[in-house]
Amino acid sequence: MKAILAGVASIVVLPAVAVMGLGAMLSASGSTVPTGCPSASPSATPSTLSSPPGPGASASPDPCAGIAGYVNPLPDPQWGTARTDQGVDFIPTVPLPVLAIGDGIVTYSSTSCGWPGGAFIAYQLTNGSHAGLYVFVAEHLTDLLPVGTVLHAGDPVAVGWPGYPWIETGWATPHGDSPAVPYNGLPDGTPTAGGLAFARFLNELGRTTAQDPGPGPDRP
Repeated sequence: MKAILAGVASIVVLPAVAVMGLGAMLSASGSTVPTGCPSASPSATPSTLSSPPGPGASASPDPCAGIAGYVNPLPDPQWGTARTDQGVDFIPTVPLPVLAIGDGIVTYSSTSCGWPGGAFIAYQLTNGSHAGLYVFVAEHLTDLLPVGTVLHAGDPVAVGWPGYPWIETGWATPHGDSPAVPYNGLPDGTPTAGGLAFARFLNELGRTTAQDPGPGPDRP
């Protein structure tokens, strides 16, 4: 989503506070295992992000919405909504866990990659209607689970933090190390087919998005 400007090294410093572990938040813990870096994504500025849904936002999801075996990965009301591009952006107002959508396995985990915030984790769904697809969560994260961790729906995979660059989540490549549908030369912030597909998937799971993705597929 947010690529480093050409020729400029971007350093993001996490808040100078004690990091809250997943165990302290939801009685689960994880360590970080860097395994390499995905290609960086163009950088959004704060002016491109909005917390409350505005015109064109997806309708409030039906509380009974859902897909068998899957959960809303961002159920806390303190998650603010933002734009859709290569994935879908969200703004936590306090440190919040990002949950596994379904059963799966972590295939990629790094805190030293080229995305703002440095963090990128991905997992493959192993059950349900979207089994075999990969989900990524990136940017201002801590407490990423290590590669090989077996997940169950609702397990925390990382902690999202307030402050730029917030977080992004979407469909990942089969190796789980980058967005499934990159910009491919389109301007930063352009909603890609992969980002819109993931927004539809989130809507089906009961998660509001800032932008209405319209009709179409819910997979890349």
